[in-house]
Amino acid sequence: MQIPNNHNSQIGHYQTKYETNLYLWVLEMLRVFLWSMQRQIFDSVFAHRKTVARSCHGSGKTFVAAVIALAFLFTRAPCKVITTAPTWYQVKDILWSIINQLYKRRLMDGFPGKPQNTRLVVNNAWSAVGLSPKDSHNFQGYHSRNVLIVVDECPGVRKELINGLKSLMSAGNAHCLWIGNPVVAGDVFYVDSHFISVADAQKPGGTG
Repeated sequence: MQIPNNHNSQIGHYQTKYETNLYLWVLEMLRVFLWSMQRQIFDSVFAHRKTVARSCHGSGKTFVAAVIALAFLFTRAPCKVITTAPTWYQVKDILWSIINQLYKRRLMDGFPGKPQNTRLVVNNAWSAVGLSPKDSHNFQGYHSRNVLIVVDECPGVRKELINGLKSLMSAGNAHCLWIGNPVVAGDVFYVDSHFISVADAQKPGGTG
């Protein structure tokens, strides 16, 4: 990982301290604790190219997706983080609401980036963006050697958009998190994915 040396020195020591211990970055920089199943999702995204998190309501899956987006953005630079969901409301008012809250509370004073509603831009090669496009061509132009794709409520995302996202997975270090229950388990995109299922009994209170 290389982070431009013209930014805060706090970023520079990632190379030795956080690159192989990303959850330590979450604890120290975001100052949040992930419960056991959230931690499994977090670890899986960085260990596998494709992770499918099949989850019940109220399990904190969107919160951990926001944590993953910020952790990837600030430990895998230069990179592109692309998030999407079936509707613009789900992109702007759910996932990106959490991303912006975490960034403004914990990262704004010491980290690069300009938050812009559903964008967090450091420079042209280093950014995160939330999209809910009508056309898969709108996913073009987000290629990078490090790519993270987050798809919230994935069963509601149209198939043609899924195909557009697949083209972004050609990066050397590309990772994708799907949240929701796949409608068609045999879909080609779910092949070779790492599956994590969260049941009601596993939510906080039933496990640590």
